Amino acid sequence: MKVTVINVVAFKVAWLLTVCSAAAGHGLIGPLAVAFWVSCFLYWQQGLKNNLLFIAVAFSVGCLVDMTLLAFGAIVFPFSPSEVLPPLWMTFLWINLAVSLRYALAFLRERYVLAVFIGAVGGPLAYLSGEAIGAVTVGNILFVAVIWALATPSLLILERATRRAVKVDVVNALHLAGKRDVGLDAGH
Repeated sequence: MKVTVINVVAFKVAWLLTVCSAAAGHGLIGPLAVAFWVSCFLYWQQGLKNNLLFIAVAFSVGCLVDMTLLAFGAIVFPFSPSEVLPPLWMTFLWINLAVSLRYALAFLRERYVLAVFIGAVGGPLAYLSGEAIGAVTVGNILFVAVIWALATPSLLILERATRRAVKVDVVNALHLAGKRDVGLDAGH
């Protein structure tokens, strides 16, 4: 429970700091804040390889999501040097989300219908909040909702796959070393 509370609070603080600093034209403050918080969290948690793999996957998915939204004119970043690529601060928000999906939002695992609903509502709300602060302009909220309704369960499926892939590697390595009793935590 304590890890979940820390995760939720740090996620919210990092998100707010990132979006507010981006809206003020200081796009590097957010990535530094996210990198600091995620580094601290990874230090405290077990399974560094497991977590880093999912963070890389979520980062990639997030970039594709934002590139799709940009390509269709559903969002625009006012201070972005590119009309095709999301700004650095936005990509770091996907890293922030990855750590929360794995821990604070773990209740969504295997609940893909709920994930579709949360994505369709939560994604657009995040972009609208960013728009209210001045970090992004939303041109087509319905398109944002559809993309997030697809992205959220996809991220959960990828989270599960990366979690299992790393566990299988650990189990195989320990088995080859002659250790048969492997107590892996099913919650991570």
